[in-house]
Amino acid sequence: MTLAARIRRLSALLALLAIVGVGRAATTITLRSVARVAPNADVRLVDIATIEGPETDRWSELVVVSAADLPTHAAWREVGVKDVRALLDADKANWSRVLLRGSTVRVGVIARVEASPTDADTRSRASQETPIANGPTVRTLLPARLAAAFRVAPRDVRLTFSPNDAALLDQPTRGRTVELTPTGRGDRVPVRVTLYEGASIAAQGVVRVGLRLKRQAPIATRALRRGARLTADNTEMHTRWVPPSLDLPDASMLIGAIASDRIQRDQLITARDLRAPAIIERGDRVVVHALSGSFVVRTEARATADGAVGDTIAFESLDRSKRRFRARVAGPGRAVLDVASTSLAGETR
Repeated sequence: MTLAARIRRLSALLALLAIVGVGRAATTITLRSVARVAPNADVRLVDIATIEGPETDRWSELVVVSAADLPTHAAWREVGVKDVRALLDADKANWSRVLLRGSTVRVGVIARVEASPTDADTRSRASQETPIANGPTVRTLLPARLAAAFRVAPRDVRLTFSPNDAALLDQPTRGRTVELTPTGRGDRVPVRVTLYEGASIAAQGVVRVGLRLKRQAPIATRALRRGARLTADNTEMHTRWVPPSLDLPDASMLIGAIASDRIQRDQLITARDLRAPAIIERGDRVVVHALSGSFVVRTEARATADGAVGDTIAFESLDRSKRRFRARVAGPGRAVLDVASTSLAGETR
């Protein structure tokens, strides 16, 4: 491709970027490649994907395939990213706040391995129905497992459980292999539970655990107006029990940040309440590095909004066309436009 052709291509893509903006997804849904479900159970989104973000609770229980539509344990059912997208569309998903990853999930039904009806087998089945008194159970193992998953000490977690999950939570674990896998980060964390007894799956399911973590959280010591700068005089760090989905800034991010909205006295401050100080202001002339593969074009443009490092803001070209496009602020007087990534606006392929 000649230099002139590359420049024409880049100009066309810049014009496209002026129309299509790239937003940051608040909820990420990552499809797994393979999922196994229990017989006679609906396949929910939490069974085939990892969900992280504020919409975790909303979509975890979304039925992707009904139990009646599942094949026998000897066959597989494929669920594609287009199927999941259609379900989320029907649930009025806001795609500017959602990132969907993955392609196809192969869903199979777990086959229980039946042993001969010996006395040991009879005792094993009886133990599944009647938990062993004072022995370890799924419920007693969860605090340590979730503490490890969220990288805190076991003493820094508090759990609450739903009575609907009691049968699975009270399953005994002595002599069994236990697999506990958190599959989300909402206020009620879904945890996939699988208990193996020899070559058999003794029990399986997903429990929803109310989780609170003990963390250092910033608190406003007085009311702050929108646009106010946070300092050591108007904020303090306190110990609070908070859900894992709450995005808390640490002390290094707090001081010098700008309040993105009004903050009340004694309010717990989250990352959503803050924005980084602007290093590019509206009207500034900025050098934009436009990338297309290994080809880079540098051009000057005028910022049409304030922006901090990492913000994607609108710029206006300085030629007669006054073309507008969006680029990411990289530093004082600098922004970067990755032309190739703009074809993925709002969608992961």
